[in-house]
Amino acid sequence: MSKTIKAEIKCDKCAKWTDGNKMFCNHCGGILEEERVKAAAAREKDKFTLILIDIHPDDPFLIKIGKRIIQVAQIIYMTFLSFMLWLISMVAG
Repeated sequence: MSKTIKAEIKCDKCAKWTDGNKMFCNHCGGILEEERVKAAAAREKDKFTLILIDIHPDDPFLIKIGKRIIQVAQIIYMTFLSFMLWLISMVAG
């Protein structure tokens, strides 16, 4: 029941004051705080993703096992690299 209360904000498109809790302007339908929305989308795009070998549902059983072993090896390798980078940064001070 603790809803965030936000004051009215001015729409960039029509320059009228509208409810700050909404995503769109009540008067013109323009996106409120468009720069914040674009910045959030850019941050989402720049997120780090670990690329692992793909396991497809139609792969044979032994291929799936082999690919799973490769995925585990990839994760262990990335963990080791991350630890080494952390250790080097801690030693360097």
